[in-house]
Parts: sequence; C-alpha cells; structure tokens
Amino acid sequence: MTNLADTLTPRQRWLIFGALGTGVFVDSLEISIVAVILPTLVTELQVGFTLVQWVVLSFTLTKTAIVLSVGRLGDMIGKKPVFLGGTVAFVVGSVLAGLAPNIELLLLFRVLQAVGGAFATALSMGILTEIFPASERGKALGVFSASVSLGGIAGPFLGGVLLDLLSWRWIFFIGIPISCVSFYLAWRYMPASAPSGRQRFDWTGAASLAACMLTFMLFLTFGQRAGYRSPAMLGLFVLSLLTFALFMRTERRVNEPLLNLAIFRNAQFSLNLSMRLISFIVLGGVYLLLPFYLTNVLLLEPVVVGLLLTTS
Repeated sequence: MTNLADTLTPRQRWLIFGALGTGVFVDSLEISIVAVILPTLVTELQVGFTLVQWVVLSFTLTKTAIVLSVGRLGDMIGKKPVFLGGTVAFVVGSVLAGLAPNIELLLLFRVLQAVGGAFATALSMGILTEIFPASERGKALGVFSASVSLGGIAGPFLGGVLLDLLSWRWIFFIGIPISCVSFYLAWRYMPASAPSGRQRFDWTGAASLAACMLTFMLFLTFGQRAGYRSPAMLGLFVLSLLTFALFMRTERRVNEPLLNLAIFRNAQFSLNLSMRLISFIVLGGVYLLLPFYLTNVLLLEPVVVGLLLTTS
C-alpha cells in the first residue's frame, strides 16, 4: 500500500501545512482574543457577567463536546471534506457573530463558529502525520504547535488594538481573510482520500458526552446565582453524572467508540493529562476575571489590557 507522504512533493506538503497551520492559528486566536472585549460586551449589550462569560464558554464547550465526534467523521467520510466544511462554517459563524445585535444571537453564532473550528482543526495532527514522512514529522508537528501558541499569544494584544481603534465586532472579523487562505490551500493541495470499509458512528456516546458537559457547565455557571443546592441546580448536577456514566458505559461496550478508554491505562499519559487539566482550570479563572479587574478597577486602556493578558 502506497504511503501518502511518498506521493507528495515537499512543496505540496508545506502548502498543505500552510492550510492547517493558518486554520489552527485563527482558531487559537479566536479563543484568546475575546477576553479583552468581555467588559465592553457587558456595557454595550447590557448583560451581566454570568451571561457574558458564555461568549468564551460556548466556544470552548462546543469544541470540547464535539471534537471526538469530528475525529470519527474524519475516519468515516475523509479528512478533506470535514476540514473544508469546518472552515466554511467558521467563516460564516465569524461574520454572523460580528454582526450580532444581542447577546443571545452572539452566543448562537459563537457555537456555530466553534463547530466550524472543531471541524477545521480536530483532524490537523492526523493529517500532518499522514503527509509528512517520519524524518520530517517532528519538525512539522513542532511548527504546528508553535502556530497554536502564536495565535494564543497574539489574540489578547490584537484584540486590545482592534477594540481601541475600531469596535468589538472586528474581533470576529479579523480571522476571516486568514480562514479564506486556509480554505483555498486545502481545497487546492490537500489530497482527497476516503477510508475504505463501512464504519458506524457512536451516536449514543456523542450525545451523552455533549449532554454531560453542557449540564455540568450550566450547573457551575448559573449555580452562582440560583444557589448550588437549589432543586434546579442539583437536577443539572445529577443529570451530568448520569450522562457521564452513560458515556463511559457506552465507550466500554461499542466496537467503534469515540474514545478508546484503554489509553488511560498508560500512567504517564494520564498524569500528563491531569496536570494539563489543573493548569487550564487555574488559567481559565484568570482569563475570565482579569479583564474586568484591569478595565473596571484599574481603568486601563484596551491596548494595555490586551498586552497584560498576553504577558499573563
């Protein structure tokens, strides 16, 4: 069987890398860039912190909930159509989010943006390992990881500049041209290859994982106002536990699970994942609260806020 990497020239490989690298750069940018505008959204859209934080949470929650499903879809229908479709959805979501007249539509379009982002980035590492030979794979993955970091670093400062010079809406427009470049490079140079054989999609696993994460995040968010011991919040918490149990039970029993639980038997992998989880929990609080302190308490300009968020 011919190796895909052997059928591509070095130029083709790096042009495909350009599509993947720009795509993940914009996705990382859109995650980090919105922190600067949260205090502005509270004022302009006349909403409270409990609701405005969902501008961040809706994006990250949606991506996390469907990323395993996207991986399975890539295995079933091919990686190229998933990537192209995700890029289109991301651009459409970005345009609509920038034009949103109220917080409800903004959150809806952020979900669409996140779905597109998940489709466009979840398969990138897998594509890279297929198109690069073993001798170049480490270099490609290293540069790819740097693209992710660069987007996260550039986001807050760029967001502060856009907020200072234009408006918060340009936060969502800024990534559109880059996404168009990513789409063109993928459409032009990425080989189309659908896997052979019939595969089943784990609908129960996908639905239970999404329900688990959504109910748990609603419990954590709105429990601040309603009280974590209120019947509604306790109901959400119990529902999150039940759906998590259903997800675990499903993944153990199906032949083609979304998540192979056997990987967690590797102690080093599990420890590394636990450390990453703790670090994201700590940084998440800083990411959501620090912009309000810098803007409303210290009365700093958006550019300075963005610069401080970048350094943090």
